[in-house]
Amino acid sequence: DVRMAELDTARALVVSAKATVEAASDKLSYTYLKSPYDGVVVEKFVEQYEDVQAKQKIVRVLDTSRIEFTVQVPETLMANVDIVSRAGAYVFFDAYPNFKVPATIKEIGKEASKTTRTYPITLIMDQPEEFKILPGMAGKAKGNDEAASKIAEAEGLEGFLIPVTATFSEDGEKTYVWVVDPTTNTVSKRAVEVITLTENGSLVSGLEQNEVIATAGANMLIEGQQIRVLE
Repeated sequence: DVRMAELDTARALVVSAKATVEAASDKLSYTYLKSPYDGVVVEKFVEQYEDVQAKQKIVRVLDTSRIEFTVQVPETLMANVDIVSRAGAYVFFDAYPNFKVPATIKEIGKEASKTTRTYPITLIMDQPEEFKILPGMAGKAKGNDEAASKIAEAEGLEGFLIPVTATFSEDGEKTYVWVVDPTTNTVSKRAVEVITLTENGSLVSGLEQNEVIATAGANMLIEGQQIRVLE
């Protein structure tokens, strides 16, 4: 009986020792920090050999393969966010103003800022091929042409969205465009009405579906002039 009791005690000690080893192995694994994705360390909160506590911040890592971009949208424009969410948007960065980066809406803020009364909208985009977006870069976001057309339609504005450079004025009152005859490549002046101006161009009435207009050099053309259409 004594020997059996000693055997049970020894077995219990072995089980306890194994549990201690497993706990020590777990704690040892916690001394290694593994990032869940490839990224860049942008900030360190502790120095080497410092004592740290559980759940304490050590480093901040950014995933630079996809970029998030936050814009503040006034409450008067929040009705258009769903349209832009379906159609898509572009982001223009101040450092590279000639490049537009396609983006989609990732998150829509549910509460307005108490100071600015604007809602935060978070866009997300892939890194472009032309340049590398760095964390903290500033820029501006726009809905694409499809979104602009749908917004105009939702607001009851019917017309065609054309570049601002396609319009010109001779008398300071009326606005004109040059309509191109596809058979002769000659231009003729057509009066149009500017319904509204958007960041993507002018929404005008007075044109027909599938008509071709000149979008460059509008102030230099004359009636009946033959032009060359660039492919």
